[in-house]
Amino acid sequence: MRRCCRGCQPASILLSEVFARAQASPAAAIFLLLPVLPLRRRLLRLPRSQPPVAAAHAAGKSLSVAALANLAGRSSGSAARSLYGGFAELENSDNNIVVSTLCESEQWPLTVVIAITETGPKAVGSTEAMEISRKTSPFYASWIERQDDDLKTARNAILNRDFEQLAAIAEHNCLKMHSVMWASRPPIVYWNSVTMRCLQTVRK
Repeated sequence: MRRCCRGCQPASILLSEVFARAQASPAAAIFLLLPVLPLRRRLLRLPRSQPPVAAAHAAGKSLSVAALANLAGRSSGSAARSLYGGFAELENSDNNIVVSTLCESEQWPLTVVIAITETGPKAVGSTEAMEISRKTSPFYASWIERQDDDLKTARNAILNRDFEQLAAIAEHNCLKMHSVMWASRPPIVYWNSVTMRCLQTVRK
């Protein structure tokens, strides 16, 4: 029963796929419910004035992008920012997720390369891992305290189109996050040998 694209699948098929992927990643599942691409919009005859999502459309609901981002953010920050194009910034305001676009993708068209080092679900989910780190890692508090500084650096790099600065702060923040998890009890290690080879290759 699969149609030509996910945007024109029956709602029951779409939701079945969502539930299947949710077991591996909440963000991946929520992402399936997010932007309807131009082709999908035309196939569904959806108006351009209200950017819809598949689940909302199937349910006959009309919600603003901000409202949808807030709902998606309750499950995953990655899902919330997927509603916005380009470089998006997330802010937690009074327990609500507020997302804003710093730079449209057309304004700074970078290419992202993704290396898949392992398939299947994580041994420890992201939410559980972060909670373990919060409770047990001696580095957690200092990592949180410095988030605003890292965010400011990244924001300035994006606004100034400074790739070197953005790459440096993104890598630095990522390494700090993994250090927090490695120092947790029990240690949480998402990296594997392929991850290390990727890092080594990039540095050559």
